[in-house]
Amino acid sequence: MSKEKAEDLSKKKAERTTISKKRLQELKDREKEASEYLDHLKRLKADFENYRKRADKERLELLRYANEELVRDLLPVLDGFNRALNHKEVDFSVFFDGISLIKRQFLSVLEKRGVKEIHSIGDNFNPVFHEAVMQKEVEDKEDDVVLEEVEKGYMLHEKVIRPAKVIVSKRKED
Repeated sequence: MSKEKAEDLSKKKAERTTISKKRLQELKDREKEASEYLDHLKRLKADFENYRKRADKERLELLRYANEELVRDLLPVLDGFNRALNHKEVDFSVFFDGISLIKRQFLSVLEKRGVKEIHSIGDNFNPVFHEAVMQKEVEDKEDDVVLEEVEKGYMLHEKVIRPAKVIVSKRKED
């Protein structure tokens, strides 16, 4: 082999070695970067898992004590009942006035919480708001007009939580 060819082969081998060393360094750098990304991902996963557990615990705690303020508002109503029941020698009109006051106090607490009565008498029957328990024949009304409320209905904000039980009209046939 000629000296020139040997030098050429030596140069090519040196170039390949240099390229291989560069390639090897690139691979090591990428492996290090990949390892750093993996570590970062593992930390993020652990952080997220800790967040999820903390959020679940807070949600359960919130649900457990969600009615605390409502209960606190209802305690004075209960106190009013207790005071009324502790007075054994009171005439009926005073007792009735006290119970009426307690009812207004109770309704006030419910209204504060978004509970509203469904007023039905005179309205047309609506199955969303009413549950017909009886029909009554009448001469002076159209069919399906609410004549009486057997049991009041209530809404919580815009949702019916209990429809009113009503008696509706049925036109008397001659």
